[in-house]
Amino acid sequence: MAFRLGIVSNGLGNVGSVMSALRFYGYDVDLVSSPSQGGGLSMLILAGVGTYGAAVSSLKNCGMWDFIRQWGESGRPIIGICLGMQLFASHGEEGGVNQGFGWIPGRVVRMEGVKVPHIGWDRVKPRENDLSSKLFSAVRYGYFYFMHTYHMEVDCLDDVIAGVEHGGKDFVAAVGKGNVIGFQFHPEKSQGDGLRVLRSAVEVLSR
Repeated sequence: MAFRLGIVSNGLGNVGSVMSALRFYGYDVDLVSSPSQGGGLSMLILAGVGTYGAAVSSLKNCGMWDFIRQWGESGRPIIGICLGMQLFASHGEEGGVNQGFGWIPGRVVRMEGVKVPHIGWDRVKPRENDLSSKLFSAVRYGYFYFMHTYHMEVDCLDDVIAGVEHGGKDFVAAVGKGNVIGFQFHPEKSQGDGLRVLRSAVEVLSR
């Protein structure tokens, strides 16, 4: 069966640039806006910008929430970008308290004590673990583009792949566990290094 990527398209934006980034490396990529379009896919990409509560409502209204949840719980690979990564948490507090998928135990809360939103280029600091080395080994400069006001607080440090410093405080920049990998930064907007990391994530999860 051909290797096909499906980008969840539910009005959260940013899917066009993600699709372009993946197609740059020659991947077969489709937009998926309903469960009926999910047949034959090898991997899901959940990207988006906006608020946590609105994302949960949007995914449920279009019937994609349960599809994504079942996909992840079955052990099939999925990559989350920015808001998509935040939905991997147990719950989020933006727009009211809403349950997430719970694949990365923790919560999404507002960044406190720093300037928000966190927008711009910052150096990402990979942790010393096997998954991190696989994802960031091809990185040349180490700077990635961020745009967020809420951040993920994880219950287990082992789920963190990389961090970032903003306003003198450390925040989670990337997470990974089993069949899921998530980036708080935007690899599709982070030029060459972003493309390399995104490709590495696809390669790691497709093995």
